Amino acid sequence: MTHPDMFGSHPEQQKINQQSLQLLQNFLDEYKGLDTSSQNDIHLTAKQYNLQWYIKKSDAQFDLIKINIKGPKPRSGVVDRSQSLSRNLSLLFEALGLPSTNVQDNHDFSDYIGKATIIQNDTSSSQQQQTNHDAHQIIQFLHKVHTQSTHSPLHGRHHEILVHKIRHKISDFLHASELRFDIFVKEYDKQYELVERFRIAIQDRYGKDTSAWGHKESLSFLHQDAILNKPTMHLQELKRLRDHVSDLQISLARGHNHIHAMGYICLQYDRPDTWFHYLENHVDVMTAKHNHQLRYEYLQMELMVAQKLKIHKFISENDQVFVDERYRRLLNDLLHHVDRHHGDQYKQVIVIVVQECNEPIRIHDKYGYLMAPIDSTTHQIMHAIRHDGTNAQHIHADQQDQEQRVQTMLCETKDYVGMLELECIDTLQPVQILQCCQKLVALVDTLKPLLHRKYVCISDGYNVRANGVIEIPHDF
Repeated sequence: MTHPDMFGSHPEQQKINQQSLQLLQNFLDEYKGLDTSSQNDIHLTAKQYNLQWYIKKSDAQFDLIKINIKGPKPRSGVVDRSQSLSRNLSLLFEALGLPSTNVQDNHDFSDYIGKATIIQNDTSSSQQQQTNHDAHQIIQFLHKVHTQSTHSPLHGRHHEILVHKIRHKISDFLHASELRFDIFVKEYDKQYELVERFRIAIQDRYGKDTSAWGHKESLSFLHQDAILNKPTMHLQELKRLRDHVSDLQISLARGHNHIHAMGYICLQYDRPDTWFHYLENHVDVMTAKHNHQLRYEYLQMELMVAQKLKIHKFISENDQVFVDERYRRLLNDLLHHVDRHHGDQYKQVIVIVVQECNEPIRIHDKYGYLMAPIDSTTHQIMHAIRHDGTNAQHIHADQQDQEQRVQTMLCETKDYVGMLELECIDTLQPVQILQCCQKLVALVDTLKPLLHRKYVCISDGYNVRANGVIEIPHDF
């Protein structure tokens, strides 16, 4: 195998493979971008790409493969470019020991990135037998899903799309700036249930025909008579409600109906029978607008602090920290009592203020954020930026690069196997995702008919979610 992520304990070989992977991407980008090349291009010969690949045989044994491939000739025609690409990809695949029999007949080269970077370079019969044995369980699982599934290909996003459409219709009708959901109401099935209840209640109470808002069917558990009843036409109440919520956000959340310190009008998500009575009669408009204005001022202060300190972001961990008076004092102190003594060398630093107290400022192990307790002083924050900022930026940049490689890997595998979407859970390590993608590609002939146009998530076990997403274990 050649992917750089498999050489984490061998930095020299990892660096060589990473460089060659980038050169290969540049090679493919050159073929993709030829249609926009200038007619005044002074280059008369094709560009040379000298690639070197370490192929891992065992934990400590590698083979070094060297191969020269050529970019397209300037101002070459479509047929010539296509043939040139095929010849060069054939040379590359043969050098890496990968099959290349179909390259001449397939000029959609985006698929071949996945082949060249994530397929294992070992096609021995014993290895293939082991792969087939290991794959028996996933094949059996997918056959069962394939025969029993009642979901259409777009079912995985069906409720997500409807929620998006209906909630915007609701907020427009009420003159609110937005209808949002508490983080504890994150499943789209539950969100869809709530917006449907909201939609039907608007029709019942105010006589507005909402049947075409996103979807013409109601949920099965809601009685059809609720839509057909003659509306009571509370027009005065509607005017009062719109005056109350104008340009404010409504949040369906846990707990009782109340005004959030961030300025949201919070409605108890599991008590829809109380929503409109509260919105029409009990909203403290002055408090809501005051909190809304404070939120805007805090956000502006965060931007100003980041600009003054010449860092990327200065933000709070959550709403609880954001509305804490100590956070406002810290922002004020940083704006008015700190002189900047550094240049732009910390412009990618992200400082996050957290709820904990009496702790030192630390670097987040995974993401490289500077995590500052809410009781930190301006001196402590400035010292942390100067002392730990460079290291924090490196960790953050490495994490972003790693995430980009993972996303590229998932995208290439998705396209090669023919899935509609391929994602993974957050707890997996990159090497686990890589190994799973390698297996999916190696078994493409068997799995493609079963995963074609499916939503798939690399996870810790086998499961089919209520929205139709198929979960497969990373170590199948």
